[in-house]
Amino acid sequence: MNGDTIPGYLYGLAAVPASPFNLAEFELMKRSVLFDDEDAMSLRLSHDVLKDQVGAVLDVWYGFVASNSHLLAAFTSAPDGAPLSDYLAAVCKRFRQWIRDKAHGLRGSVSVMAHQS
Repeated sequence: MNGDTIPGYLYGLAAVPASPFNLAEFELMKRSVLFDDEDAMSLRLSHDVLKDQVGAVLDVWYGFVASNSHLLAAFTSAPDGAPLSDYLAAVCKRFRQWIRDKAHGLRGSVSVMAHQS
C-alpha cells in the first residue's frame, strides 16, 4: 500500500514539498536527538518485528489518545464531542502505513527528507 491508495498519505511521492531544512541542518537535528547510524540500522531491523504487529501498536496509541482528553479533542466533533469516524479511519490508514514505512527504514537516503542547498 502506498500514497496512491491511501488518501492524504504522500510519503515518498513527488507531491511532497521539499523540506525547509538542508542536509547539514538535518544532520544537526539528528545529532541533537542523539540519532546515529546504529539507530537507523535498528529502525530498519524493526520492520520484521513490527510488520505483523502494526494493529497492536495502533491499539496502544489510540488507547493513549483516548485516555487524554486534550488529544482526543482532535478526533471529535466540537459541538457534541462525538468521534469523527471518517477522520479516524483515514488517520488510522495513514498512521498504519507510516509505521510500516518508518520500520522499513529511511528509503534511499536522507535527501528524501531534506532538500539539497
